[in-house]
Amino acid sequence: MEKTNKPNLFLVGSPKCGTTFLWNKLKKHPKIFSPKFPEKEINFFSYENLKNDSYYKFYGVSKKDDYLNLFKNSSDENYLMDSSVSYFIDQEAPKKIFKFNSESKIIIMFRDPVQRAFSHHSMDFRMGLASNSISKYLIDSQFKKFYVQYVQNSMYYKYSKNYIDAFPKKQILIIDFNDKKNMCEKISTFLSIDFDKDFFDFSERINSNKVPKNLISKYFQRNRQITTVLKKYLPKKIINKFEPYLYSNKINIERTDEDKKILEGLLIKDWTSFKKMIS
Repeated sequence: MEKTNKPNLFLVGSPKCGTTFLWNKLKKHPKIFSPKFPEKEINFFSYENLKNDSYYKFYGVSKKDDYLNLFKNSSDENYLMDSSVSYFIDQEAPKKIFKFNSESKIIIMFRDPVQRAFSHHSMDFRMGLASNSISKYLIDSQFKKFYVQYVQNSMYYKYSKNYIDAFPKKQILIIDFNDKKNMCEKISTFLSIDFDKDFFDFSERINSNKVPKNLISKYFQRNRQITTVLKKYLPKKIINKFEPYLYSNKINIERTDEDKKILEGLLIKDWTSFKKMIS
């Protein structure tokens, strides 16, 4: 594969399905280049929709020149990688990416849709963005933005199909994050690059559920653009030194049978169609 001068590998989500794990591994491969600041969630192809509809206060990069500059330090890598999970449910992102680079390869991660929704709610809860039970966000119309995050991101058929309609099938890889036995081989074949035997170390914990301990860490959690700047200028050893003073271990949120029942009712049709599509 020839060298490229613009992004051609997109990890588009779905959120809470192992995309961060995959990105963290792939960026270490000599044939794959990943930007430094921001490292991921660049959100160039979903910027406007995020700005208008998202409650996460980080929208990424809006200008094309700024976007391309993120990749200017690449050398002879085969792939320039953009990992942005907001691209998954953005209706316009698949067509925008295809127009930008029709040779791009797309990787979509999935897991059990109900468990994915629970995980997403837990993330928002520890970040201080959610304070109600997940059922409250699913049945109360005033929480539409939360509904989108928890339900729409679990509709794998609906949003994977947007990419299938936009790209040739050979340029899309859909992976079950729990299929760890075959993940390495599938990605190696898809990207036509080799991995060392232990390249995908599943024992390593990536993107753990850290809980803010104080107002400072809560501020960082809610304002990711600030943490991105800090990571750019502060050595990693300094960040690691102060992390125990800012964050504690994950919290467990009790889930009820009613929570699960509501989610299953909202997702069963899409989940059934998705399983047929990938079988």
